[in-house]
Amino acid sequence: MRVVLRVDGVEHVFSDGEQRELPLGDKKLRVAVEVTAERRFDAAGVRFDFPREMTFEHEQEDHAETWTLDGDDCTLLLHSFEAGEPDELAKGVLMETLEALEPSSAKPEPVTIRLGDPSFTGLRGRAVLTSLEIHLQLTVVGFPVGNRSVVLVVQSKTDDGEPSDETDHMFQLLERTFEFTASK
Repeated sequence: MRVVLRVDGVEHVFSDGEQRELPLGDKKLRVAVEVTAERRFDAAGVRFDFPREMTFEHEQEDHAETWTLDGDDCTLLLHSFEAGEPDELAKGVLMETLEALEPSSAKPEPVTIRLGDPSFTGLRGRAVLTSLEIHLQLTVVGFPVGNRSVVLVVQSKTDDGEPSDETDHMFQLLERTFEFTASK
């Protein structure tokens, strides 16, 4: 992977892990560039790290925006709504998804999710797509950000019903790096 480092308006192109000396004023500094395993999400009044290999999409509708981060076994969706109560929106997103996937899915259970320092109460629902033998676990939490309501959805898909390693890693990143960039 190639990286551009700009120092005082001058671009220096590096390869991942490359080291070299760069002049800075009357000094020469040893500089190394390393690409991390995570990227940074920064939108909708929140910021957090997510695995680099996840794909990223953004959709904008009349009264809502959705960001989708999609990995192999884990998908994270962040919805930002102009209106509505965050908890009710989170429950609605979960129920609509579960009913579309499997109308007979189990009722959601309350769950506590740590996003940075604060903990939030959300819901977790499960569905089994029997024709594909895939177990889905969806965890949702809603919270206000500025004058908008945000709903975070983390979906894990596995063949045994347990969260995938990728999903566990995503929850660890949310716990360690999640922060609000706009007032709650």
